[in-house]
Amino acid sequence: DFIMYKDNYFILHGSFGSPYSNWFKWLHDFLEDEKKEVYVPAFHIGVGYQNYTNWSKMLESYVSAGLINENTTIYAHSIAPIFICKFLIHVYPSAESDKSNTNLSPALRLIS
Repeated sequence: DFIMYKDNYFILHGSFGSPYSNWFKWLHDFLEDEKKEVYVPAFHIGVGYQNYTNWSKMLESYVSAGLINENTTIYAHSIAPIFICKFLIHVYPSAESDKSNTNLSPALRLIS
C-alpha cells in the first residue's frame, strides 16, 4: 500500500529543556506562519527521566501514526541530535543492510 505523506517538521528540545524555551517557539511560529505542520513534543526531563527509553516511547507513537516519515524534517538541540540519530537508526534500518527495505530515513537537520 502506497501512502502519500505530507511534509512536516519536528522540533526537539534537549536536556532539562521544554518545547517552547530557547529558539523553539520562534521556529515553531515561523514554520506555522509558512503553513507548515509542526510538532514540538514535551519529553520527560530530570535525572532518571530523560533517557533513551522514555524519549523513544514518545517518538514511536509519532512513527506509528505516520507522522515521522521520509518527508519529515527534524530540528534538534542539545542532547536531542544524539538521541534522534540513535532513534532513526533503530526505527529505519540502513538500506545498505537490507536492500529490500523501502523505508527511507527522514530528513535530518541538527541544530545545537
